[in-house]
Amino acid sequence: MTGLFIIAGITFIILMGISIYFHTKNSPLKYLIPIIFIMLSFIMIGYSFVIGGFEGMGVGAVGFAIFIGAALAFILTDIVVRVKTFKELMNQHSNK
Repeated sequence: MTGLFIIAGITFIILMGISIYFHTKNSPLKYLIPIIFIMLSFIMIGYSFVIGGFEGMGVGAVGFAIFIGAALAFILTDIVVRVKTFKELMNQHSNK
C-alpha cells in the first residue's frame, strides 16, 4: 500500500515539475502531458482485467496510483494558472 502512495507522489511531483516548466514557456503541453498520463493509466486499468488474477490486480492498482497522481497534477496546474491569470488581471485593473 505504501508503494502505491509513493508511485502516486512521484507521478505528481514529476508531472507538476513538467507542467510548471511548460507554463513558463506558455505552452499548451502543460495540460497535455498530465492528460496523456491519465489516458495511459486508464489503459493500464483496462489491461489489468485482461491479465486477471493477482497480477492483474497489481497492474490495476499501479494504474490507479498513476491516475491519482496525474489527476492531482492536472487539477493543481489548472488552479495555479487560473490564480496567476486572475492576479495579472487584478493588477492591470488596479493600474487603470
